Amino acid sequence: GIVFYGLSRSLKYTLPSIRKHIFDILQKNHIAFDVYWDSLTLSTNFSNERSGESGVIINNFEYKMMNPCHVQYTKQEELVSIEFKKYYTIRNIPINNNNNNNSSSSSSSSNYVNISHSKFDIWDDNYKSVKNILSAFYTMRNAKHTIEQYITNKQITYDAILVLRPDTAVITDIDLPKYLPYMKSISNNNNGVSSSSSSSSSNNKHIWLPDMHIKGVCDRAAYGTPEAMALYLDRGNTFRDGLNGIQQDLLRNLSKSNHHTGRLSTYFMNDTYPICNGELFLQAYAYVHNITIHHSTTRVMRVRSDGTIPINDLNFRFMRANNAKNDNYVVSDM
Repeated sequence: GIVFYGLSRSLKYTLPSIRKHIFDILQKNHIAFDVYWDSLTLSTNFSNERSGESGVIINNFEYKMMNPCHVQYTKQEELVSIEFKKYYTIRNIPINNNNNNNSSSSSSSSNYVNISHSKFDIWDDNYKSVKNILSAFYTMRNAKHTIEQYITNKQITYDAILVLRPDTAVITDIDLPKYLPYMKSISNNNNGVSSSSSSSSSNNKHIWLPDMHIKGVCDRAAYGTPEAMALYLDRGNTFRDGLNGIQQDLLRNLSKSNHHTGRLSTYFMNDTYPICNGELFLQAYAYVHNITIHHSTTRVMRVRSDGTIPINDLNFRFMRANNAKNDNYVVSDM
């Protein structure tokens, strides 16, 4: 199963690379797949101060180019009011009336009764990015439930799940076929996607992520066993609600002598609530859920609504991985 989630703003630019490096590769290896599309609608044009996008008209019918087996849309404005309320209520964050909306204005200390609460405005943009990631996580949870229902109705199973944002271009061939036999050998694939972590044994939760980040792990694309990907798709609950007691103990008791895991506890406030970006959060989340992370040779890049690629995606590690020689990488080259 292949899941596309979140807001779709540039599929007309990214789809050729998705077809070339994912769909075509799977078909050449005689791997059948279903496509799931779980996205967001907006009542106004799309704007994002962090990405420099403004007044973008979102095409809610882009999904037709994918020919998905299931399509679902959620109104982002209604979703944000529900998810963000849970986010700040559970943290006891006193939000003023001007902040309890979808404004993209800059944050200010006047938004907080206690300055310590400002740590929860992780990207320091008046919670705009927090609301965006909560929305994306919601569509991922939706997709997980949809897959579970679909496989029950169709009486099918999946050997692996692949998750990708529709605004992400793929610039190298997916290496899933290489690892699929191993995933099939370790998965307890009875229902396609496990409904909870308790039903998964410790040795069947394996996930493959692009090795493209220096801090944390890449959260732009992933594939793995159904058991691991069920947790991956469900991680928004932990981002919103925080860790439970057992997970808190795992973080609290990490060996400080281990550089790679000992620092994970610093990504959470009081060992409970994440105060980090999505990459660092995924690293900590995988640890507390005993998910084994493997490095994939697959490379992806974000694509804005006008077809441009963020300069951060053209840094040395991306360029080195793809033998690129300058910063003039464009979507049509992929």
